[in-house]
Amino acid sequence: MNFLLSSNLIVSFILIQPILDLITSLVVRNMALPITLGLVIRSLFMAYLCIYVLVTKSNNNKLIKYSKIALSMILIYIAFFLVFTIFNKDRSLILIEVKGIIKSFYFPIVLCGLFVYNQKYKINISNKLLVLTLMIYTSIIFIATVTNTYFNSYNSNGYGSVGWFYAANEIGSIMAILIPFTISSLVNDKDRLLNTLACTICIASTMFLGTKVPFLSLGGTTVFIIIYYIILNIYNIFSTYYKRDFNLKRIILIMNTILISMILIFPFSPLYKNIQRNYGDLIQRIVNNISHNKVDKNTQIEDKENSDSVSKDEIVTAVLSKRTIYADIIKQKFNNSSWIDKLFGIGYNVEIRDEIYTKKTIDSKQLELLQKLGFIVEINDEVYTQKTIELDQLDILYRHGILGFVVYFAQFIAIILLIAKQIILKMEYFLNLDVVICIIDIVLALGIAFTAGHILTAPAVGFFLITSTIKLYNDIFKKVV
Repeated sequence: MNFLLSSNLIVSFILIQPILDLITSLVVRNMALPITLGLVIRSLFMAYLCIYVLVTKSNNNKLIKYSKIALSMILIYIAFFLVFTIFNKDRSLILIEVKGIIKSFYFPIVLCGLFVYNQKYKINISNKLLVLTLMIYTSIIFIATVTNTYFNSYNSNGYGSVGWFYAANEIGSIMAILIPFTISSLVNDKDRLLNTLACTICIASTMFLGTKVPFLSLGGTTVFIIIYYIILNIYNIFSTYYKRDFNLKRIILIMNTILISMILIFPFSPLYKNIQRNYGDLIQRIVNNISHNKVDKNTQIEDKENSDSVSKDEIVTAVLSKRTIYADIIKQKFNNSSWIDKLFGIGYNVEIRDEIYTKKTIDSKQLELLQKLGFIVEINDEVYTQKTIELDQLDILYRHGILGFVVYFAQFIAIILLIAKQIILKMEYFLNLDVVICIIDIVLALGIAFTAGHILTAPAVGFFLITSTIKLYNDIFKKVV
């Protein structure tokens, strides 16, 4: 099957991701289809990789053998999950479960497939490739916004332009994952015109989009690179072993220009309006509370009745955009489920009447909010939810149980441990910005997955975490094993 799968084909598949997302958006907005074109194409790609791994000979390569076992365990789990769902749940809603499991398990299956291919024929994932991919995404957002033909990021519930794409959270997460490569290329790459243009459009699109994640990725990466090169400069002064040649003043100038641009644009951006709208009251209460607690030390008087205190739970709920409310309900359902459900998961169409009305886990205001957000669906006098928590680790655990959780992360954890072991044995890797940026990028992606979701359980986004992982592997292990 090698003639149908090549490094060039995989590189092309990376580049067409923005086009897939664009076509999917336009189709979804104009046609009522149960399955999108993007999901179909990505599912076919995933299915082909499954077949590729299973028919590929390991030739005594232990990593390929392990990947084949990991993929086989995933497929066995999926088979059990679907059989259990068919015989124990409403079969008219089986499509929901199938879509859910395809979207969730896209990440580990494609990771297995591309890792096995990469063991035999190295995939050339360059910074330039990832910069070009981000540039396509951001250019579409930029053009749509300046021509006033864009779609709102949050419909009528907020501010921002998602360009001609569909889901602002997913596009924002993709941008966040690709931004570190763009910023590092601006420092390292000789093609400064392309990287400067890509970075300029990226800054503008990050502000237009109106979501926090790419903004924090852009600002955080910029600050990190400043700190990294200052430390590297100190290392160069005291080290006689291995020195890096770079212009510290130029790097700090470029990074400060990005930060100043972000600061100047921020007060006029949709992102600022969304923060004001969603967190303005909470921020004001925190400020008032801090001011109130600055009591004259001589009098030591504190009027508790007038203090507008803010609890930690309120802050966490606000930062996680009310995901903790969803998590509490699904957790309650999972804890009350049978041992089979705990092993294989409760699925994607979950009956939650007892958890809402009997157990009293939420109050009336929260119930009203959940109804407005579409978390609650009533079917035949039963109360269901088909909405994910959007905290990827919890969605995988509760929807797919303990067994699903284990087989899901087995391949990824094995690769990360393999990379970590090699880095520990040779700490000089930290002198290579490409390696460090890949590490930061993976940590960033996992941080987003565990706090905002839309990474591991979103095929369009998870694919770029896979590319970052394989790129890091190739940077660490220069030769194919």
